[in-house]
Amino acid sequence: MENKTGKYFKYAIGEIILVVIGILIALSINNWNTIRLQQKDSLELSKRLHEENIANIKELKIGMETLKKTKAANINLLNLMGKDYINKSHHTLDSLIYIVIAYPDFNVKASVLTEAISTGKISIFKSSQLKSKLYPIPPLLQLVQTRETNIEEDLADNFFPFMYKNYSMRKMDFNFSSSKNKLGPSVFDTFDGRRILNNFEFENLLDNLYFVRNGLTLHYEELLKGFEEFSVLLEKEINE
Repeated sequence: MENKTGKYFKYAIGEIILVVIGILIALSINNWNTIRLQQKDSLELSKRLHEENIANIKELKIGMETLKKTKAANINLLNLMGKDYINKSHHTLDSLIYIVIAYPDFNVKASVLTEAISTGKISIFKSSQLKSKLYPIPPLLQLVQTRETNIEEDLADNFFPFMYKNYSMRKMDFNFSSSKNKLGPSVFDTFDGRRILNNFEFENLLDNLYFVRNGLTLHYEELLKGFEEFSVLLEKEINE
């Protein structure tokens, strides 16, 4: 009986050990599968974010180039201001104003970025540095869009109303717009728009536009730096 009891006891211990081993193996397989799926999700998300980020860098650089041209035109117009406007070129004035009234419109793509943050998928990234670079981007995007709206509103509420009363927009568009053949020349040929170069309000409008655009330039540069640093970390995440 003692021999049988000992055998049964050993058998029970063996069964318990086998069950424990089986459970550990199952947990190990489950953990491995979970890690594998997380790595797959991380890689997929990294690729999508990188693609979106590259597109944003491209669009942002286009916006920065537009902003650079409008600021240069801003300064050139301010340098033309004065009582000797009669000696200034109609064509030069038209061309500079045509550039000044343009405004950058950064068409940001943020669907993947929003998804990564709102769903908590950002937690699957291995790099803590990558996470720290991602979070500051949305507030910067919001700030840039706000500044762009400010410029658009300033043009619509202040600059254009002044120009409508003091300048021949049709004449300018006839010289530079792609729709000039449909518009035709202005019937007010004797109107001298150069007089705005001796107008105090026009000078103030140009001055304000320059400072607003200069502020947007700084935000663009900060955002571009963030995008580029984020892109480098995403590439590292993908390659690892």
